[in-house]
Amino acid sequence: MEQTAEAQNSIVKLVDIYKTYILGELKVPVFKGININVRRSEFVGILGSSGSGKSTMLNILGMLDVPTSGKYLLEGKAVETLSDRELATIRNRKIGFIYQSFNLFPHLSVEQNIEVPMLYAGVPRK
Repeated sequence: MEQTAEAQNSIVKLVDIYKTYILGELKVPVFKGININVRRSEFVGILGSSGSGKSTMLNILGMLDVPTSGKYLLEGKAVETLSDRELATIRNRKIGFIYQSFNLFPHLSVEQNIEVPMLYAGVPRK
């Protein structure tokens, strides 16, 4: 099956994404039907007040969390069909995170912290 020009040009596509957290008997809806299409060469910012779902959105986009329902396509491939190994490879090679609190290994030097994802990616030591 051939993809449409839009699908071929799409890097990230979220279709009817819902995310609800369940805290005991309390259901906390975060997203109610989010639709986003980010095309190749586009730059996108995520803005919002505290508690509006920015971190949840980044966790879903980074494949660290899953939506309650909906479809997430990364370069035309349905993320929910990928194995844990495939997800880890994509996170290592295609998605970068810059955390507000840095999330560095405190027992490693800056250089060693930089080397960690390179080791997982199989980058030669040299």
